[in-house]
Amino acid sequence: MSSKHEFNSHMKWALNIVNSKEDIEDKILLLDYHMNVIKYDLKHTYLSDLPKPYTEPINLTFPLCYYDEDNTYKSVVTDQYKQIDLSKDIVVTKPHNKFKLVEALHILKRNEFIFDNDNHKGYYFPGMDVTLICNGFHSITAGIINKKGIIMVQICDDIELFGHLYTDGNYFYNIHTRKAICEVDDVKLAVLYSLASQKQRLEYTTFY
Repeated sequence: MSSKHEFNSHMKWALNIVNSKEDIEDKILLLDYHMNVIKYDLKHTYLSDLPKPYTEPINLTFPLCYYDEDNTYKSVVTDQYKQIDLSKDIVVTKPHNKFKLVEALHILKRNEFIFDNDNHKGYYFPGMDVTLICNGFHSITAGIINKKGIIMVQICDDIELFGHLYTDGNYFYNIHTRKAICEVDDVKLAVLYSLASQKQRLEYTTFY
């Protein structure tokens, strides 16, 4: 199944829910269910994708900025931080070196996880309720596997993006110009973003 077809299948399901005669609270509940399925799938995709002996680190690309309707540049990276529990929170990390992962697993098996502000980097997206790791892949992966460790990551206001960016499963686009911003690395991330956007609209309808 192509990424575009997979994305469209998820969106068809979501739109059927949004356009149904269910109560708004039930619609939100079903979208939450769908989002949780995607989040766990996204997380475990890379944990189960065993790293090779030597490969370069690869980050999942996700827009951290946008241009609004006035063509003004806006960043969604805030100066706020969130505490993330590696034993239970949804954290997406891509270990890329088998030997580094084995070493980190041995260390964590015998010792407590120690947060390193210079090494452990990531972004938390409250709308999607997911953390994407951009540095410290192997020790963080070991923390997830051993169910121990707390890290601090920067908060990115992805909810602010909803009114300015959309995706078709292949690319992220600027809503105002229809121009492609960046390619989608993993269709599950595009699905999650779109579901979170749909959920936010329903929540806005509920409260306003």
